[in-house]
Amino acid sequence: MQRKKHNLEHSRVDNGRATTTPTHTEKVAGGAQDGSGLQDTHVEHSDVDRLPYLRAVIRETLRLHTVVPLVPNKAKEMVEIHGHTVPKGCTVLVNIWAVHHDAAVWPEPDSFMPERFLPPLRRDQETGFLGTTVFDLIPFSAGRRVCLGLPLATRMVHAMLGSLMHRFEWTLTPEAKENGVDMSEKLGVTLSMATPLQAIAKEYV
Repeated sequence: MQRKKHNLEHSRVDNGRATTTPTHTEKVAGGAQDGSGLQDTHVEHSDVDRLPYLRAVIRETLRLHTVVPLVPNKAKEMVEIHGHTVPKGCTVLVNIWAVHHDAAVWPEPDSFMPERFLPPLRRDQETGFLGTTVFDLIPFSAGRRVCLGLPLATRMVHAMLGSLMHRFEWTLTPEAKENGVDMSEKLGVTLSMATPLQAIAKEYV
């Protein structure tokens, strides 16, 4: 895959460099929607509804960096799809990565833009994770074959990431600040970073 670099100066993917900005982390760590902030050092599931930017960041991360890019299914009977005959018993791979990077649905699909899930775009109202009526965002697959861990994952990821961002100040290592973060992905059953990310956490006083 194309090698991309990540630093903390910009908020788009430009010239092959995937970048973000401190604003993203500040917004996630900043607290509740009304600006009052969270009073505790950890985020409970009950807090998530007051953290729209956290929800948007997680949705955008799952869209941009699809954990399971290809989901296999088997044709129960012979079908024809767009002029192509799929024999019974044939293994069919659903390209979730391509769904999440469709420029007709997601403007600037290679850019990290959590705002696409916030007003005025408000995609979070029309795009869920279940894949039952809308199929724009299906990181957990869709329909009857949806991942059984979806309810637990969505609860735990929001609470865990929210707590980590709320309690610690995160910075890159000196080497990463100088050279950028390698955002290349290693293809397998799941997608992972080719070079593991290293960061420095400093607890807020």
